[in-house]
Amino acid sequence: MSYARYIVFLQALLAIFIAGGIFFKRKTLKNWSMSIFILVFGLEMLVFLYGTSAVRYVYPGYTAWLYFLPGFIYGPVLYVH
Repeated sequence: MSYARYIVFLQALLAIFIAGGIFFKRKTLKNWSMSIFILVFGLEMLVFLYGTSAVRYVYPGYTAWLYFLPGFIYGPVLYVH
């Protein structure tokens, strides 16, 4: 992996940890929706790394699930927030 891929991986992990911190800070709808949005964005970065690596050819069954599911989550979360 190149250095840029390592940086994207670290950013994805950081986004997941930040989403957890926001989620457990207070129990309000605003915090929940923002944390879900950040979590999905971090998972989207991991999907990018999956799609541009050789692992995609080893596990091709995850491609359809990973590429279409986040799109259905972004819409309602942004509408609620």
